[in-house]
Amino acid sequence: MAQNWDVHINHAEREAENDHQSSSLRHLRNTAEAHRFRGLHALINHNSKHRKGETMSTKNVLDPERVKAVFMDCLFKEGEDTSKYVKAEGITNNVGFHPERLESHKTEIEEMLDELPDKFKKSGGGGSSFLNACNDKHGNQWTGLHQRMEQLFQLGVGIGKVQNQMSREMWSVLPGGMPYYVIG
Repeated sequence: MAQNWDVHINHAEREAENDHQSSSLRHLRNTAEAHRFRGLHALINHNSKHRKGETMSTKNVLDPERVKAVFMDCLFKEGEDTSKYVKAEGITNNVGFHPERLESHKTEIEEMLDELPDKFKKSGGGGSSFLNACNDKHGNQWTGLHQRMEQLFQLGVGIGKVQNQMSREMWSVLPGGMPYYVIG
């Protein structure tokens, strides 16, 4: 865009013959500088938003440490009665969650799941590959760990908001051999 304004300025300089035209030239230069400034300002804003979103989503809703903390809190503690549990199958691990603590985190889990791309949602794309869950709905990568993605989906399974679309036996025919999840 800067080159385009430079062409207009050079053209105006060649045609400037009197004070009136010099005034027009000054106006054109000021306009070009203003456009350059606005473009630079927009670029800075875009880059700062992008940097903030590289590790977590807008408002820090979907954060790998938050997922881990909620997941760990929902597991049974040493010495607790494990006879009543909420089963959540994962890709590499199956877990049993403490029902009351899982329920206490339900709203928080739903908020984190809502930050995943719309293609995961029943009302959006109808489900997507586990491999697409590293990015949030804003297009930012929120985690680089498959373990955090698995934990988030297991929490979702535990509260009844996430379903696996195919049985484990069918995963081998899917891209990367990974399951497809739908958030309902």
